[in-house]
Amino acid sequence: MLIRRVRIESEINMWLSEDIPLGVVKQQITNKQGKKITRIETQLLSYGNDATSLIDNSEAQDMPGLNLFNSQ
Repeated sequence: MLIRRVRIESEINMWLSEDIPLGVVKQQITNKQGKKITRIETQLLSYGNDATSLIDNSEAQDMPGLNLFNSQ
């Protein structure tokens, strides 16, 4: 068995909205492993107000300080 220790530094920037299912409008992730840098970006392209979501939020938990699933 080979066990290897790898050090990866990550930076994540997220743009969130209470109006969007799951709340994530955009995210940028940068991973640094030694000299290798990997960048990933995802962005919401569109959404509709009259659509029925198939996302099951029953087990979801809010991020601290953000009330996405239990808005009143």
